[in-house]
Amino acid sequence: MSPPDLANVITITALIAASFLISYLIAQHTVRQARENARAQLELRLSGLTSAIAEVEARVADLTQSIATLSAASGHDLNEAAPIAAGAGSINPAVPLPPAKPDAEIPPEILIVISAAVTQFLGKPVRIRSAKMLQSPYEIVNPWAQQGRVFLQASHSPAMRQR
Repeated sequence: MSPPDLANVITITALIAASFLISYLIAQHTVRQARENARAQLELRLSGLTSAIAEVEARVADLTQSIATLSAASGHDLNEAAPIAAGAGSINPAVPLPPAKPDAEIPPEILIVISAAVTQFLGKPVRIRSAKMLQSPYEIVNPWAQQGRVFLQASHSPAMRQR
């Protein structure tokens, strides 16, 4: 190789190395900026969630106060209704619920809790004029209807069609 060719190779090699170094530094800067932006967005979302949780806690406190006020105004103790309201969201299938009697009177504590929940939901005072227990469809078991359902469901199976 002649000396001018060697100088060109060294120059090209230096240019390639410099371009790789510049590309690496630009990529590092871009990643750092993206990480800072993501952190800022995360902190913004976290502060939003924190304020939303504080609002929910305040609403729960207001509802608790409303229930206590309604309880005091009606003269009924809601301590018996609290486990019912607390357990309403979770149903344990292992524990059978007592059958609802359609003619049974709904306790006033339950009516107070229902009216407080509806009042809070609608944002204006609500007066419950009547309430009654509805019969569950699982409690009504007519043997003739049950047999009809079994026959109808069996008619849709492939084994029934081959007969």
